[in-house]
Amino acid sequence: MIRGNIVIVNAAFREASVKYMEVSVMSNQELAKKILNLVGGKENIDKLIHCATRLRFSLKDEFKAKTDELNDTEGVLKVVQGGGQYQVVIGNDVKDIYSELVPLLSKGDAQGYSEIDEET
Repeated sequence: MIRGNIVIVNAAFREASVKYMEVSVMSNQELAKKILNLVGGKENIDKLIHCATRLRFSLKDEFKAKTDELNDTEGVLKVVQGGGQYQVVIGNDVKDIYSELVPLLSKGDAQGYSEIDEET
């Protein structure tokens, strides 16, 4: 009888865990879209490169970026501003997020940025 309750609790826990994972995990494409929106859209980007852990934006107007919201975004470790760059720290998945961002910037007319480059 106790054993049956334990199985039920474990099954309920697994079901709740799966539902939580489905709700809370953002895809790379969704994260890229959210970051693009929160930095002010493609029209606010002059240049985008990345290093080992960061997306490095040169923005036309840093005041259009929603830094607090970016800092609170799942998948973003923090935002660093300085040296003429607006850096979104992603971690080891930065290359995957960058790969999702490039097509979003390339759609339609390319006025929104002057260069997209990859820095390793």
